This record gives sequence, structure tokens and C-alpha cells, in this order.
Amino acid sequence: MNKYTVYVLEIHQVPIHVEATSKEHAIEKAMSCEGTWQTDESEFVETCDSDTWFAELTEEGEPFEPNDREAYTLNKIKELSGLAKKEANAHFKELIDGSIEDLKEELKFIRADPLKNIIKEVKDD
Repeated sequence: MNKYTVYVLEIHQVPIHVEATSKEHAIEKAMSCEGTWQTDESEFVETCDSDTWFAELTEEGEPFEPNDREAYTLNKIKELSGLAKKEANAHFKELIDGSIEDLKEELKFIRADPLKNIIKEVKDD
């Protein structure tokens, strides 16, 4: 699972005190950054639609949900297969291959989902 920082676009209003001859002139001066910003009087107006937000990856994690046993096991098989291809020592390669076979057996068990049948039997009673 990766970690992201999501930047939520919001609309706030901040009063800017200006000296001007009219409302239009006051807005023009504020747009030119003339005047005194009253940042301590900032007020939330609304949150913009989520399609205007953006996310930034801050930490890369495992490519599976924390409770997804099948994805976790597949990921470990993939990692070990990569190691086995690079391993020069026959003894270590044999150990890695044995671990891969064990994980494949576990994967069969996970996919068979025997607990599903047990739960169904209990509900039927």
C-alpha cells in the first residue's frame, strides 16, 4: 500500500483593506496586491470538487492491501522467483525453489477458501 498526500482545493476569503475611490477601484487595488491583508480573519468558503484535487506519492509501499493474503503470497512468489534466477549457488537456489513451492501450495489453499464452506454449513444448521 502506498502513502499519498492529497491536496484538497478549497476556497477561502481573506479581507484586504485598501483605500480607493469606488468598489471597482478597491477590487483593482486588491488584485494588484495593494493594501493590507488581514490573514488572521481568513474564512473558509467551500471545498472544490474532487476532480480539482491532486495527489502526490509520498511513500511507496507493498503492491497489495494489508489484509489481502492472496496478493501478498503472489508478491512473495514473484520476489523469490527473481532471486532464484539470480542465485549462482545451487544449494541456495534449491532452498529458494522449495520456498516457492511452499508458497504455491499455500496459494492453492487460499484460493480454495475452505472456510467459506464451513461458514455456509454453520449457517445452514
